[in-house]
Amino acid sequence: MTSKPSTTFVVHGPHGPLAVQRWGHASLPVVILVHGYPDNRSKWEPVARQLSDRYQVIAYDVRGAGDSFKPKRRRDYRLEHLTADFKAVLQAVSPKRPVHLVAHDWGSVQSWEFVTDPALKGRIASFTSCSGPCLDHFGHWLRDSLKRPTPVN
Repeated sequence: MTSKPSTTFVVHGPHGPLAVQRWGHASLPVVILVHGYPDNRSKWEPVARQLSDRYQVIAYDVRGAGDSFKPKRRRDYRLEHLTADFKAVLQAVSPKRPVHLVAHDWGSVQSWEFVTDPALKGRIASFTSCSGPCLDHFGHWLRDSLKRPTPVN
């Protein structure tokens, strides 16, 4: 592994600016890293440095974190808005090629929404979720647990 310098830039999302960091050469396959809460894109730096010889690695601060814009209203953090932000980053960094998506914690919850969005079909080559459920799966589990209580639940 060689330590490659990174570059930072801003993607203008539909509701505000998103801070983005890039490692690796633009000709390489793209990996987008989505952080959890209360982290920011810097959490991914050790991973990005490890991958940057083989991938163009992108990490961005989701709305409300790091150097990205910080909406005041709770409703501005709905999954549809977070998905729109991801689409803006995706379009800016890889408009024609599918990307690999890796996400952690709250970033995983968001990313499950991305990979199930019909508008993103064919745009995500792979998805790795680290410690973050799909909310649909969680809802099914909760309903099943309420139907069949056990001493634990």
